[in-house]
Amino acid sequence: LVMPWGGDVYMYAETTSLAFGLVKYALRHVDLVVAGSPLAAGHLQARFGVPPERLHIGGLWALDREQLQRATPDESQRTRARYGIRSDDLVIMNVRRFFPAWGSDVALDAFVRVAKERRDAHFVLLGGEGTEALVAGARARLEQEGLSSRFTLFDGDVPLADCAALMSIADICVSLMREIDMRPLAAILEAACAGAALVIGDQPEYRAMEQLGFSAIFAAPGDASSAAAAIDRYAADALLRRQAA
Repeated sequence: LVMPWGGDVYMYAETTSLAFGLVKYALRHVDLVVAGSPLAAGHLQARFGVPPERLHIGGLWALDREQLQRATPDESQRTRARYGIRSDDLVIMNVRRFFPAWGSDVALDAFVRVAKERRDAHFVLLGGEGTEALVAGARARLEQEGLSSRFTLFDGDVPLADCAALMSIADICVSLMREIDMRPLAAILEAACAGAALVIGDQPEYRAMEQLGFSAIFAAPGDASSAAAAIDRYAADALLRRQAA
């Protein structure tokens, strides 16, 4: 049984002919391929020739609803104190790794724009293994802009418990991937489960989720201005944030 992730089939497989061959071989030499959605299943059939009788859609993903829930007031204050976030700040978080393919540069640009307009906001950006040099560049930019005290950035991987704690206090979470995504458990649905209002890059998979009741403001792909406008819309309207969450 193989359960492919979006990066496996949409991004990695298209990097070289060898990568494509490896992914195609893996998908066509197992008993069952479990796709995350009907759109993903269609791509696996069309691009890699996986026969429909060896495809199953969904059924294996679950959210840890005990770990991923809104923080209590006491929990929120402890998390804010740990990361130097003021008690009344609006918390805006990028829930993807700090790679351009995952839209980290777009998120940073959008956050800087919003930070210059709103002094009541604090911004959190995750790191991830191999992102250290990119994060260092972001820190240098924020220092130059005079915004360092209002940003929390991470070097390398972040424990899931810490990520969940930050999601649980985030008022707005963003995911601005450039690459095509499958229906995502990690990041987007986890942030929604933790009670954040979401700004996400417009993609077919997310629009299909919208038809099932998923709520978000969609930003134009790769467009920091569009993302900043969406963040501003949530930031100015607490009722809209609560409704979306």
